[in-house]
Amino acid sequence: MKLDGVLEKHPVDRATVETAKVGTNRRYLEAVGGDLSIEFVVGASRVQVA
Repeated sequence: MKLDGVLEKHPVDRATVETAKVGTNRRYLEAVGGDLSIEFVVGASRVQVA
């Protein structure tokens, strides 16, 4: 997936992403044409949790 220009057009600083609720980040990413996936990873095992 190519993201050239997406973050330049829709700037988000790291602190905002880290402190925002999951729903807020999900809505932001959907608004710019993306999606949010959260995984729990232990070793080679991955479980999608959101």
